[in-house]
Formats: sequence, structure tokens, C-alpha cells
Amino acid sequence: MIKKIQHFWLQINRFSSSKPDDVRRGQLLNILLAGTFVLSMVAFSTAVIILNANSTWDRPGNNLLLWGTAVCALGSAGLFILNQYSTKLTAFIFLLLLTVTFIFSDVPSELSNGRSIFVFFIPIAISSLLLSPASGFLFAIGNSIVVFWMASIAKVVPNTPAVMGFFFLALVSWLSARSLEQALRDLRTINANLDKIVTERTHALAESLARERIEAGRNQAILDSIADGVV
Repeated sequence: MIKKIQHFWLQINRFSSSKPDDVRRGQLLNILLAGTFVLSMVAFSTAVIILNANSTWDRPGNNLLLWGTAVCALGSAGLFILNQYSTKLTAFIFLLLLTVTFIFSDVPSELSNGRSIFVFFIPIAISSLLLSPASGFLFAIGNSIVVFWMASIAKVVPNTPAVMGFFFLALVSWLSARSLEQALRDLRTINANLDKIVTERTHALAESLARERIEAGRNQAILDSIADGVV
């Protein structure tokens, strides 16, 4: 069973793109999708058990939590297939799915200025790894608009320090992702130079061996001629 799972995982992590960054993002996205699916299923099952035991189905936010985890699990499963064809599109849809799921995961007052506002940090943190390094600022702006919108619905004061934290996290993610991509480019350049040196040394060694064979053949011919002369 474990071997079958490993074989399946290797199959879905094969990408036809010739760009190493696209392959890296596709494999990273598969890991996030798998983790999101498992966590969503665990959260859904746990919520059903707890709500059924406590009979709190009518409490505000509980039904939204169930619908949110179910949609997130089904969406993650579907995005696995789409990721084989377009990683960037899949990553963008995945981040939007997370954001929409978080919007319906709790009541507006808690999402705009309460216990659940932290969930909006997640798309900002991972967008720089799945898309471009600067994409975190796009989701920081979008999540800020969502927070102010939810605050207006709940008629509460939005958590302004948390909104400022969105942009600070986007800045840190941008710096980290840019440094990572630069390090990977430098590493590929070093590997390309090493491959070139190895190829040149191999070619030089082959030429040296060929000259040695020619010289050995000449020496053997001289020895054979000397033997005839002696006879």
C-alpha cells in the first residue's frame, strides 16, 4: 500500500515544463494541496463529531465552518488535476479558494477584529512562493479590503494593526522569495559551469588517450621493425 502511494505521488509530481522554477512551484503546490485536503477532512470530521455531541448546530459560524472545510477539501482534490496543466493558474485559484474559505469560516466580527483574523495571513505568506515574489502585496491589498468589508458588515472597528501586518508580511515574503530565486539561479549557473568544465576535461582526456594510443602504436611498429632488422 505504501509503495502504491509513493508511486502515485511520483506520478503526479512529474511536470513537462522545461523551466525549473515552474517544476519547483508545481511540486510545492502539490504538497500544499495534499496538506490542505488532509487538514480539511480532519477539521470537517472533528467539527461534525463535536457539534453532534454538544448539539450546537445552530450556533453562529458552525455551519459556515462545515461548509468551508468541505468546499476546501473538494477544491483541493480538483486542483490536483489542474496543476498538471497550469501551475500558475492552479496556484492563483488555490489562494483565492483559501481566501474565500476563510471568509466563510467565522462570523464577520471575529474575522475583522477577533480570533480569526490571523487566517488572512496564510495566503499572503505562501503566494510569494507559488506565484511571483511580489504577489504577496496583491493578496495583502485584497485581504485588507476583505477585513474592512467584514468590519462594515459587523459594524465593528477593523483591526488596523493586523492590516498593517499584512503588508509587513508581504514585504518579508517578497524579500525571502526573491533571495531564494536568486540563490537558485546562482546554483544553476554554478552547476552549468561545472558541467562545462567536466565536459571540457573529459574531451581533453579523450584526446590525450587517443594520442597515447597513436604513440603506443608507433612504438610497437618500431619494435617490430627492429626485430626484423636483428633477424
